[in-house]
Amino acid sequence: MLSYEVLDFIADSYIPLLFLYILFLIGLVAIKEGLMFAARYLLIFFIGVVLVYFIMYLDIILQIWPSFSMDYSTHTALAIAIVNYLVVYKQQYKSYFIVSLIAYCLLMLYQQYHTVLDIVTTAVVISPMSFAIFIFGKRKCLLGLTSSNLP
Repeated sequence: MLSYEVLDFIADSYIPLLFLYILFLIGLVAIKEGLMFAARYLLIFFIGVVLVYFIMYLDIILQIWPSFSMDYSTHTALAIAIVNYLVVYKQQYKSYFIVSLIAYCLLMLYQQYHTVLDIVTTAVVISPMSFAIFIFGKRKCLLGLTSSNLP
């Protein structure tokens, strides 16, 4: 069995690896479509990330999750937002992204970073909002995008 430290390293690597993958995809868009077009994809992604930290800020100020003896899981929220982005823009691989997110959540539970309720309540809040942001971006409502998928 892998040690706590190794599993911790794997968990800590998940979000940065997804982020690097998104940057790689946006880099391909920059090469294929141009920098302005790639900047639009990056901006839509950035708005989703800002949402995660805005909800975190609200939770700190208003003590929403602590009032229910829970924690807002920033790790879960960020992972969900990133996976939602990838599911919307790279639909052909959505099952892989979803399985990776489930595995990440199970790893967080195993490592006792958060409880099931922390993860589920965070997901219930973040998932629909981030999907809405990314779907609006994809449907050209946000910036007038003309391409339907990242490469």
